Formats: sequence, C-alpha cells, structure tokens
Amino acid sequence: MEMNKRAIFILNDLLEKNYDAELGYRSIAEDVREIQLKAFILQNAEIRQDFAIDLTEQIVDLGGKPVSRGSSLINLQLAWINLKAIISFIDEKDIIRECIKGEEASLRDYHKALKSNKLDDATETMLEEHREEILDTIKAFESLESTGEYF
Repeated sequence: MEMNKRAIFILNDLLEKNYDAELGYRSIAEDVREIQLKAFILQNAEIRQDFAIDLTEQIVDLGGKPVSRGSSLINLQLAWINLKAIISFIDEKDIIRECIKGEEASLRDYHKALKSNKLDDATETMLEEHREEILDTIKAFESLESTGEYF
C-alpha cells in the first residue's frame, strides 16, 4: 500500500504538470500567426491532454484520487509569456524556444519519475511511452527552430 501511495504522488505530480503543459500550449498558440505552426502547437496540447487521461486512469487503478487541475505556477509563466508577447511582439522562433524549454523540463520530470523505483511495470511502460513522445516533440521543435520552416 505504501508503494501505491508513493506511485500515486508521483503520477499526480506528472498529471498536474501535463495539465500545465496543455494549458501552456493552448495559450501560446493564441500568439502564433503562422497557421501550420499553430496547428502543431495545438497538436501538442492534445498530446498532453492524452497524457493526462493516461495518468488519471493509472492513478484511479492504483486506488488514488487524481488532481483536477494544474498548478498556479503556470499562471505566472503564462502571464510572463503574454506580457513578453505584448511588449516585444515575440516571433515564432521565440515561441518555439519557450516550447523546447517546457518540453525539456517535462523530460526531466519523467526521468525523475522513472528513476524513483516506486512504479509497477505497467506504469513505467506508460511513462516511457510518454517520455519518447516528449523526445520526439523536442526534436521536432528543434528542427523547426533551426530551419525556420513551419511545415
């Protein structure tokens, strides 16, 4: 039972961060002028929503109660991004850099969760799949940043 409590805590932390990431992507998409880049960013919001669903189901399967929303920290980050957009009229490359930073932070969170040794095999497999998707997203954003070609 103690292992389940620790696993539920770890998964709820990731769930909260995925809610934040989804909200962040949806907010950032509002500042993107280039239609294909906007669509890609919104696609990543959907991926984070799917991650949240996976995590919620796993938490329930472990007998836990999933958190229902993201952290208040994201509100500060979004306010800063919105202020930056208003003041400096940020361009697509700035937005892509912010997305990469967010994905790299998420990758660190998933690595930490997987190193905890508090998760069962099914949960680890799910988190490894999420982590691979995050790595693919980072690569895609880095490619966009280096080429400047938005599909």
